[in-house]
Amino acid sequence: MSFSLILYYVGFFLLNPISFIVYLFAILPALEQLKYAPSIQMNGNMSRLQLLPVLLSVVLISGLFLLFSYLFLSALKDISLNTFLQPKSLYVQVSCFAVMAMVLFVFVSPQGVEGNIAGFIFFPFIAFASLILVGLHFFWIWKVVIKG
Repeated sequence: MSFSLILYYVGFFLLNPISFIVYLFAILPALEQLKYAPSIQMNGNMSRLQLLPVLLSVVLISGLFLLFSYLFLSALKDISLNTFLQPKSLYVQVSCFAVMAMVLFVFVSPQGVEGNIAGFIFFPFIAFASLILVGLHFFWIWKVVIKG
């Protein structure tokens, strides 16, 4: 296995921006209602995320997404697991994972991040990277599964 494929798989499971968005809007509020605070409130409007709950949740969400999408697509067309796991566009996806790594670094930094900066500056980066990854996945499904 080449270094670029290892980088891709690590990025897919640890730095997936789609899974991070699901974590921010679904899992984080649920954990806070269970009285477990994965985000640490600092002075004022500053907060930071704890790295371990974020990574565990993102790996779990990415794995479930991979499992369900493979089962669904293999029911539509006979697709081997090797074909399914190949990167769609390696450099584009790795650059999206790099953007997510930079955003995650700011969110878990000891100084934390201010709420408005997180929402107005960093969230568009995550949303744009997610849209790129969804578009790549959709066009791969169109090319391989639908047009066949």
